[in-house]
Amino acid sequence: MPKNESRPGLPLPEKPISMARARAAVALLLRAAAAYDNGGYAARPPLGWQSWCAVGSCGTDHCFDRQIRETADAMVANGMLAKGYEWIVLDDCWHPTRDDASGDLVPSPTFFPDGLRPVIDYVHARGFKFGLYTSVGTETCHGGWSPGSYGHYERDARLFAAWAVDWVKMDWCGDERGSKRERNSQLQRLRSRPFSTRFG
Repeated sequence: MPKNESRPGLPLPEKPISMARARAAVALLLRAAAAYDNGGYAARPPLGWQSWCAVGSCGTDHCFDRQIRETADAMVANGMLAKGYEWIVLDDCWHPTRDDASGDLVPSPTFFPDGLRPVIDYVHARGFKFGLYTSVGTETCHGGWSPGSYGHYERDARLFAAWAVDWVKMDWCGDERGSKRERNSQLQRLRSRPFSTRFG
């Protein structure tokens, strides 16, 4: 893992994440009462850990490979996985750009030097499900630092499925290109496709 390689003002934490910190960061995902899951409501809210605001203020929280692995380890060791806290969800700031040639989203080489698949495989091996964030719009909620999925819905869905992502968290940040009705229609078609990844 590169040592302290980050954008100015966004230092990479050098100390391992403590169990206490991991416990404090664990929260309900999606909604407190019910979770939207591919067009329907889940039997109970998904439980687990989500990276947004877990180690810093909103807008400065850049998660990285080691943090996710250590959080998964801590949740196994402290019994949270056994109690049903089965999700690890990576929120905004994981992808600064798209590949010019393929158009695919590219994980940050600073925070994920080996890409996301090895991290996702590790989380799965520990017994968790893995969620990943994108935006329905042109940019994510971080203020334009990361591209959204507008115009790339099917490409991104195939990429997430290839990475074995179990669920995609989506919001409405970014440029309001097209109507919400149009984008909702595109997402509903995407949900009906035979991808292994779920969208919510």
